[in-house]
Amino acid sequence: MVFYPTPATAVRLAEKRVSVTLSQRGSQIGQEPMWDIVEKSHELVTGLGSKLSAYGFNIDIGFVTAEGDPHSVMRQCFLRDVGAIETVVGGKLVSFAPKLVFSRNAAVYSMKLEPIDSKRFQASLNVHVECDDVQFPDKAELELAYRKEYERLILDVSALLIRES
Repeated sequence: MVFYPTPATAVRLAEKRVSVTLSQRGSQIGQEPMWDIVEKSHELVTGLGSKLSAYGFNIDIGFVTAEGDPHSVMRQCFLRDVGAIETVVGGKLVSFAPKLVFSRNAAVYSMKLEPIDSKRFQASLNVHVECDDVQFPDKAELELAYRKEYERLILDVSALLIRES
């Protein structure tokens, strides 16, 4: 594993994958030279004879909800009969974290919504693009695709969790 240019960015070349992790707080994305790092990493592994079979993004976003306690919001939005669940498990349901798996365009998505504490929750999204003749986008296309997925995640989570009264 290589840490570049700061400990907040990690590059891992292992297990038939290139993984670039950028831990960043705040609403601004792409402040580090992440796209250059991804492009150089891809060039390195293809130069070694590796063939691309898929690529994707992992995005984690923390939210503060104005709708109330995140645990209650999750139950209200996704569970029809909490009492029935509590009867089956023989206890009180304290938390619930749904995971949605769906396809859109040429990608398979996995979205997990998870309460963190009494005010915050986290949305985690994995976007996986895999096909027979997958072409790795250039860094401008990759950055644009990532930013679109980031913005779409915010819209999707808002639409899922904010209910009209």
